[in-house]
Amino acid sequence: MLFFKSNIDASRSLKDLKGTGVLACICATLPVVQIDETPIPFLTVDFEQGNQIFDYFQQCISNNQDPIIKYGQAEILEGKETYIKVPQFSSRGPNSFAPEILKLLVLIYLQHILLLGGDNGFKLLSGTSMEAPHITGIVALLKVAHPDWSSAAIKSALMTTAWNEDTYATEIYTEGTGGKLADPFDIGSGICNPNGAVDPGLIYDMDTNDYSIMFADWDTVMMKFTMQLRGIACLKEVHSRLDMNLPSISIPNLKDSVTLKRTVTNVGNVYSVYKLVVKPPRNTAIKVTPDVLKFNAKIKKISFEVKITSTYQQSSKFTFGSLAWSDGKHFVRIPIVVRKQIDE
Repeated sequence: MLFFKSNIDASRSLKDLKGTGVLACICATLPVVQIDETPIPFLTVDFEQGNQIFDYFQQCISNNQDPIIKYGQAEILEGKETYIKVPQFSSRGPNSFAPEILKLLVLIYLQHILLLGGDNGFKLLSGTSMEAPHITGIVALLKVAHPDWSSAAIKSALMTTAWNEDTYATEIYTEGTGGKLADPFDIGSGICNPNGAVDPGLIYDMDTNDYSIMFADWDTVMMKFTMQLRGIACLKEVHSRLDMNLPSISIPNLKDSVTLKRTVTNVGNVYSVYKLVVKPPRNTAIKVTPDVLKFNAKIKKISFEVKITSTYQQSSKFTFGSLAWSDGKHFVRIPIVVRKQIDE
């Protein structure tokens, strides 16, 4: 067992020494640097886990025993509860270009994915290079299961069924922020749940009018050309992006109160009744009309209004909540992000 000041030094040195693996202990405030060309297993752990492993090695050395490290397919073990952490390199919100549109959408487990490749046949990769093929495969499977669904419907199914603080068994934290609990700017709607997305119950679909609202004030030649190419007409009236039928609500500048509309489409049991489950962001009050949705053979789409009112005058921070519809089987949840507007 050798110790190095950085994982770069360790990776290069062990390669020359024909080492069997690199186990890097990374503090939460430091970036994770992975050497992709490393032809040996490269794993990172947080500071607490690193101390536990170090103590284990010291104990083995004191008892004249050979320490053992084993890695392989994940297993569910009984014992100390562990917590999911969003990697430091993961993208974060808010959306600087259009803050009324939530960023992120969903989070995917994509850190240290074991792949075929490299000098010895395997390598570990992390980041968006792994996210793209995974989410593409999930979307392709959903399109096979529901060939009549639009891209917006598939996105809605992924977002409304994602695991999050309301539905996950354990709390979700973020790396590099002192152990902060994850919020929609860290995980979007939550952790991608492909099996749940097959049967979301309700979907937030979008049509050309919604996209016209999205592009209304993006007055560029390229944007106009794209809209014409796709047959999207420019709206004569300027509408707020808050009224786009997105599976999320993001209000970057709430003055006193605002009322917005959403429309859901029933893709589950024809005769379904959904009841409201709302979790207002801190310092806000929410009223939803109607608060019960009743579907039948003739009524497949229902619109509802959401009135969000500020109850505090001096907060300039984003606060987070959620709005969900439940029929006892499905839990159709969308995140809510609100920031109070401060007058100078």
